[in-house]
Amino acid sequence: MDFEEQKEKSLSWKDLSKKGGWDEAIKPLLETINSLDDFYTTSSCAGRIDILSLSESKRKDEAEWLYMTHDLAEFEPAREALSKFSGNIAWFKMESAIIHVCCRELDGAIWLLNKAKEAGFKHSGILSISKRIIVEIFGSEKLETIIAKNDKILITDDYLSNLIIEANSKLKETRRKINKLKKIIKT
Repeated sequence: MDFEEQKEKSLSWKDLSKKGGWDEAIKPLLETINSLDDFYTTSSCAGRIDILSLSESKRKDEAEWLYMTHDLAEFEPAREALSKFSGNIAWFKMESAIIHVCCRELDGAIWLLNKAKEAGFKHSGILSISKRIIVEIFGSEKLETIIAKNDKILITDDYLSNLIIEANSKLKETRRKINKLKKIIKT
């Protein structure tokens, strides 16, 4: 199958994520990338803030999202979600945007990688060059800490509030980078 057929097939697949579609905050960037002849996106996330409950196995596929948003987090819904925690361990997390892009040629992958780094996505790189050339665009914004363990909440409301303020600040920075990359690619 040639590149155009792969691109058409990939972009026509039904989104199997829990959300079922692109995050609104990253949609304009994905549309910009996918409008270029030499690239198509395969997966993405605009960044998110969540409270994640892990079982004793600590396997992600067994995790339960107590709270999750791709927008700015709000204190009351997060506190309410945390109050329902019962289990092994809970984490408060802020994760940066991530985008996987299939590239027709290595030169195009290098071009895209340079644009991503120019926009501030300094943890980006080329993941694969064997079957398909895949660039991973990934931000450096991250926040991750244990907030509950063995059925006990370990933090105060004040600390949760401060975690949310910091996570929201990092998510805003991720959004700024997404918008900057879209502008850089368009020019």
